[in-house]
Amino acid sequence: MRAEAHLLTGRGLLSQSPGHHDVALRHFRQAAEPARRCDARTPELWALTGLAESSLRLGRHGEAGEHAQTARALATASGYRLFEARSFALLAELDLARGGFERAARRANRALDIQTEAGHRIGRAETLLVLGHALRQAGDEGGTPRAWAQALEVYESLGAGRRHEGRALRGR
Repeated sequence: MRAEAHLLTGRGLLSQSPGHHDVALRHFRQAAEPARRCDARTPELWALTGLAESSLRLGRHGEAGEHAQTARALATASGYRLFEARSFALLAELDLARGGFERAARRANRALDIQTEAGHRIGRAETLLVLGHALRQAGDEGGTPRAWAQALEVYESLGAGRRHEGRALRGR
């Protein structure tokens, strides 16, 4: 069961990459049950955060929120800090999509605290992009360029593929 859960979460993650979120949802749903049954926290958390992200990308905000909250609670209770951060980042994106800009900024900052503490640089850069959008929508024009500049610095230091997004946000 554990191997099945890992395999299905892997398929879900691979499906998300080219944007096939409907296919990813199917794999993550299939992975969640065997992961729960055999008490495999890592694939269960991958499945829950994958369900949240794919649901969010498909505009299914209610489902996205349920999965992200469940993942956050499980990650917090189990001590899986990076999944806790990922859950907060997904909840921030969801708040942003729903127009809750101040709440999105608070949740993004919570994710950033954990990511900074854990040294998760790529997660931090992605969350900084979300924070920049939340701050801009909330009317904090000064915080937006700082968040995006920090994201760009991380992407450039890692040679990561989303550098162009950060550069475009800074007007370069």
